[in-house]
Amino acid sequence: MTDLYSEFQAASRLVAKILGVADTNTKSEKYETPKVGVDYVSDVFAKNVRFNFHLRTESRGSSFDKWISLS
Repeated sequence: MTDLYSEFQAASRLVAKILGVADTNTKSEKYETPKVGVDYVSDVFAKNVRFNFHLRTESRGSSFDKWISLS
């Protein structure tokens, strides 16, 4: 399975870079539940900016390593 959490963390850093946010602090959390899905949250803080990057999947009853839908 692709390490989706590592890719999620890289994506949050990329969003900060695209927004021109420098010197960021990041707090990330992950919740993985088989047969339900995953929920990844990243809060990015800088001097005058704060944003939240969130990824949630739904596996519709199968294992969460087989992505059926993504929202």
